[in-house]
This record gives sequence, C-alpha cells and structure tokens, in this order.
Amino acid sequence: MIVPRRRPAKSPRQTRRESLRASGRATVQNQFKPIDILVEIPNLGLADGYGQSARSIANMLIEISKEENLILKVVNKRNLCKAIDRSEDFNIVKDYLINENQIGSVNIAMRYSLPKLDRYGAKRLISMTMFESDIVPPSWIEALNASELVIVPTEWGNKVFSKSIKTDVTTIPLAVDKLYYHQKLDSELVPSTDKFRFITVGNYFQPDRKRLLPLIEAFASRFKQDDVELYVKSSWTDKGSPFTIPIDEVCAKYDNVILDTQNVDTDKLIDIYCTAHAALFPSLGEGFGLPHAESALLGRALVIADNSSMTSLSEYMPWVAKVKCKSVPADYTPQMIKNAGNWAECDMNKFMDECEKLYKFWKTDPKKYNEQIIGCHRDNKLRHYISHENIKELFRIAILSELKKV
Repeated sequence: MIVPRRRPAKSPRQTRRESLRASGRATVQNQFKPIDILVEIPNLGLADGYGQSARSIANMLIEISKEENLILKVVNKRNLCKAIDRSEDFNIVKDYLINENQIGSVNIAMRYSLPKLDRYGAKRLISMTMFESDIVPPSWIEALNASELVIVPTEWGNKVFSKSIKTDVTTIPLAVDKLYYHQKLDSELVPSTDKFRFITVGNYFQPDRKRLLPLIEAFASRFKQDDVELYVKSSWTDKGSPFTIPIDEVCAKYDNVILDTQNVDTDKLIDIYCTAHAALFPSLGEGFGLPHAESALLGRALVIADNSSMTSLSEYMPWVAKVKCKSVPADYTPQMIKNAGNWAECDMNKFMDECEKLYKFWKTDPKKYNEQIIGCHRDNKLRHYISHENIKELFRIAILSELKKV
C-alpha cells in the first residue's frame, strides 16, 4: 500500500502570495518598476485657481524627482488625459500619468484631496488637505491617523489638525500661478478707473461661507456715492442646483455692483485684480484663501474677517485690515458633514467701517493711495513665503525625510 506524502501546511505568507496572484495583484507588482513617489491630485483638471495650484504642486514634485533621481508617477484620476491640452502645466504632467492598473510597488503615496484609507499599497502615506472650521471632520480622523504625515497649508490649520489626530502635521503653503510673482509696471498696477473699486472673488454656493450676499447688501446700504463700486468676480454655477445662491438677481438690484461670472485665464484675472483699489473677504472660514494671497501679491489693500487661515496669511500681507469675529456653527449640509465645529463671523457694519476708511483715504489723496499699492507690490513678504522656491524646498524636506523611513 502506497501512503501519499502529506504536504506541509502553508505559511500565512504563502497563502497571501497565492491570494494576490489569483487576484492579479502580484503579477502587477512584479510587472512594473517600483515607484518612489505616487501622487494623487484629482483637482489637476480644474480650470479654477485651485486647479492651477494643484498643477503647480505636481510640477514642483516632478522637479524634485528629477533633481533627487526619484521615480514619480501621477495617478490618472477623473480622466485627466482629456484635460491635458488645456495649458502648458498639463503637458508637463502628461508624461508622468499612470493608470491604477499600472501601479506596482510604491514607497510613498502623496494624496492631495479628501483623506482616504486607500494607499495603493505604499509603505508611507502623505495626506495633503485642509478644512475651514475649527475642527477636523470626524469622518476624516481614521484616514488621517493611518497616514505617516499630514500636510496642511497654514499654521492655523496645523494647530487645528494637530489637536485632533495622532499623526505628525507639517505646514506647506499652497502655490499660486507664477505670473503673480512677476514685477509689474507702475502703470499696470494703478487702477485707471475714476471710481474707487472694491473687488471680491469667490464662488457662490449654499451655505454662503464666503458671505457674498451679506457683503453685497451691506455695501449697497453703506455706499451711495457715484464714484465707488463693488466688483464681484465669480464663476457661473448651475442655477438649477438647490445649493446655488441667486447672486445674479441680488447684484442686478444695485447700479454700483458689477457681477462677472466669465471663466478667465490667469493673465485676465490679474488684469481684473489691478482694476481694483481694495479686495474684500468677509468669509466665515478658509482652508487657505487663494484670492486673498493673489490680491495681496498685487499690492491691493485687503479687508478680511480675522479668522482661520486668513489670519495666518495676514502676517505676511503688507496692507490688511482685520475685523474681529464671533463663533457660529459651521454648516456643511450640502457636503453631508456632521459635527463640523464652528466658523467665525465678523460684524458686517464694522467690516464696512474699514472699507469706508480706505475709500476716504483714496478720496483725500488718490496719488498717495496709488503709491501705496505700488509699494506693497514691490516690498511684499508674502511673495517669499509662498514662492515656488520656498514651497518646493519644504516639499523636498518632507519627501526625503519620509523616504529615509521606508
């Protein structure tokens, strides 16, 4: 009688290897070259300022990978290939795109989006994110704690996130388009209009976190003069959506309020900023505040609500008036975020008081006012703080530090 030889029991590692092979995962892992940095930035395809900022970050990471001889790939999310030809930034990223089924082994995954547990099998996960209230959404905590490093764009955000999660948090500012760093001619900086123009920039959704409607109403109530106007630069959204504010109907009621909803490129947006004497941002909370940074880089006077990341960035702004705020519950109903903490609301009458001071300054001495715009553009600490060189170096330090831990 022949007794069959008994096979030894499989080890857990063998069992897992067979399972991966059956699912095709092991084949993929062996088929493609190892990746040092895998970047996921879904907003790369957006046409707004945050899309431009996302592309700037991607390009910085690509430059770092070249300089440090690292293999970098960008996950092709939301059909980015279809948006590639919209600007030169896309063409730079194009050669680094990779589909999810082409991902092999990964040392570091970097995600600039909502926090997620999925890490593409990476040994280290860096989560880049931000929020506008005074807490981190409870639904984000698990994914953030599963990360090895969390990056936020301001020191205010760093304090909020550090209180809520166990993972190390570091601060790296967002980048604006490089065109904002170019020194402009005096004639380009000074508004040519014979009216004093305030500008505000932001999209309009319910709830009105940007406080566009209260701003428009307060402005129209305070300023009755013929030589002052408010320019509202926004992007047109679906009027059929229940979360869209009827801002066009509100603006149409006032002769001194101009609404511009056209999609424009960076050159045109810079030109629009330079038609204004001052920029207004009474927002309830900001994760960063790109329009605030953009207008400050161009030397505009700012009036802001003294809250969130606006307060952090104001330390580097040459000409800013801050209006104190009180705590109000944050409302993220459209995003279905519960227990979202608090925003901070400024008194709109006091906000208008600061606006009126700027208008009276210009009315009394327009030449001196324009000279201050030029001076604030020339001598601007913000230009260094959020320069591409500074931000790129901060990313380099973070990446190399995490690679040493792999």
